[in-house]
Amino acid sequence: MTSIMSHSRAGSTRPAGVGADPDAAVSSSTFAALVGMMDPPRSDVAGAVKRCRESGIHVVMITGDHPDTARTIAGQVGILGPEGCIMTGEELDSLSDDELDRIVERIEIFARVTPSHKLRIVNSLRRAGQVVVKTGDGVNDSPAVKWADVGFAMGTGTDVTKEASSVVLVDDSFVTILMAVEEGRVIQRNIHSALEFLVTGNMGEVLFMTLAVVTGLPLSLIPIQILLVNLLTDALPAVGLAIRKPDIEAIKSRKDGQTMNGQTQTMEDGFYPRVIIRGLLTGLGSLSTYAAALFTGRSIVTARTMAFASIVGSQYLHFLHWPSLGLNAARWLRTEAFLRNTLGVSWLAILGGIYISPVARLFGLAPLGVGDWALVAAPAVASAVAASGDFPLPDGAA
Repeated sequence: MTSIMSHSRAGSTRPAGVGADPDAAVSSSTFAALVGMMDPPRSDVAGAVKRCRESGIHVVMITGDHPDTARTIAGQVGILGPEGCIMTGEELDSLSDDELDRIVERIEIFARVTPSHKLRIVNSLRRAGQVVVKTGDGVNDSPAVKWADVGFAMGTGTDVTKEASSVVLVDDSFVTILMAVEEGRVIQRNIHSALEFLVTGNMGEVLFMTLAVVTGLPLSLIPIQILLVNLLTDALPAVGLAIRKPDIEAIKSRKDGQTMNGQTQTMEDGFYPRVIIRGLLTGLGSLSTYAAALFTGRSIVTARTMAFASIVGSQYLHFLHWPSLGLNAARWLRTEAFLRNTLGVSWLAILGGIYISPVARLFGLAPLGVGDWALVAAPAVASAVAASGDFPLPDGAA
C-alpha cells in the first residue's frame, strides 16, 4: 500500500485539503515522500505448502485483495501451480452452482471476494467430495469457517470467528495445521494396522478351533492357552503397531482418513481381503499341524502344544511382511525398535511357557523336540509365504 505525504507551502498546521478546494489543496502542496508498506508471507509457509502438495492437500487462496496482489503472494509461497487458475468475485457471480462445481477444484486463487463468495466456494468444494479446512481471522470469514468441515480461527482473530470455528490456532501458523494433519494420518494408520493384525489373528484362532470340532478332533486349545495366545501373540505386537513413530509413507498417504461425500473411509483398501486370506491360512496351517500330530501318535498335550506354537509362529511370520507396516521385514526390523523388542519378548515368553516345567504344567503345554518343531514350522512357513503374495496394498507400501 502506498500513500503521499504533503505539507502546505504556507506552513499551515491544518492538513492539506481540509476545508478547501481539492485542486487548490494539491497545487499548494509540496511532495514530501512516497511510503510503501509490505506484509510478506512467513518464511516457513512455502515449505509447508510444498509438503501439503506432496501429501495430496490442495491449498487454495481466498482473498479480498486485488488479483495481481494475490498472484504475487501465491507465487512466493507456491500455491499457484502451472495449471492453476485465478477467479475473481465478479467472475464467480456469473457462474451457476453447477458450473462452479465443475471447475472449483482447478481454481487455486479466488480474489476480490466477499463473505458470501467464501461461503459459496466452501460449499462447492464440499459438494465436489473434498474435506474442506477453512482458516480466517475476520468477521467476514466467519460464515465460511462455520460451514467448512474444519474451521480454524486465528488466535489474533475476532471473537466472532473464534466462536464459529472448530479450532483456534493460537500461534497463527499455517505449519501447525499441516503438523496436525500429518499426526492424524499417522494415528489412523497405526490404528488400522493394529486392528488388522488383531482381527486376522483372532479369525485364524476361531477358524482353527471351529474346524477341529467340526472334523471330530479332540478339543484343540484349552481356555488358558487361548488366553496366553491373546495376551502374548496378539496384544504385545498390536501395541507396538499402535504406537509406531511417524514415517514419510504414512504422512504422504492420501488414503489415510480420506473422506468422500461425507462418508469416512473406515478401513483402508485391501483390509478385508488381507484379513480373510491371512486368517484362513493361519487357521488351516494350525489345523494341519494339530491333525498331523494326533495321527502320528503324539499325546494330546503335545499336539495342543504344537498347535499352539503353530498359531503363534504363523502370526509372527505374517507379521514380518505385514502390508499395513508399509515396510519390508529387513527395514522395519532395523528401524522399529519397539516392534522388534515386543516380538522378542513374546517369543521368549512362549518358549518359557513350553520349556519351563512349572509354567508348562500351568498352561497345559509340553516340551517339543526337533521333529515336533519341524512339523510346526512347515505349515506356518508355507502359509506365511502364501500370504506374502500380491494383495491390495495401501499407498506407499513397499
